[in-house]
Amino acid sequence: MVRNEQVVPKRRLRRGMSMIEVVVAVLILGGALLSMGMFVTNYSRATRSTNSRALAGQLVASRLEAIKSWNNYYTLMTQFTVTETGVITGYNRQTWTKQIGGNSGSKQDHILVTVAVFGKAIPDTVKNTIAIPRF
Repeated sequence: MVRNEQVVPKRRLRRGMSMIEVVVAVLILGGALLSMGMFVTNYSRATRSTNSRALAGQLVASRLEAIKSWNNYYTLMTQFTVTETGVITGYNRQTWTKQIGGNSGSKQDHILVTVAVFGKAIPDTVKNTIAIPRF
């Protein structure tokens, strides 16, 4: 005689994660941590470079302000054509001048002053040029 028993499929009880699920989770977490580490490294490098360039820009601006406040036009070229080493550790500053137009006594002349800061601390040279008319 056949019994009317209902066939119940056997079901395994899951008490944890399988090894494959653990490996996939670790890979995802590792990828996220690796990309975050690369981001932090690149961000700190960019910040350091920006700070170095800002300091170099301040060194250029301070030199140009000193030149603009100089009170004797005829000694500008001899006084400020110079290269300074070790202004701040890792930074060197060079200033050069060039007379444009006329001769030294002409009222039509002016002096171009260029200041450049360079060194190990910054990847490229920061420079600026101003024109000072005869006064």
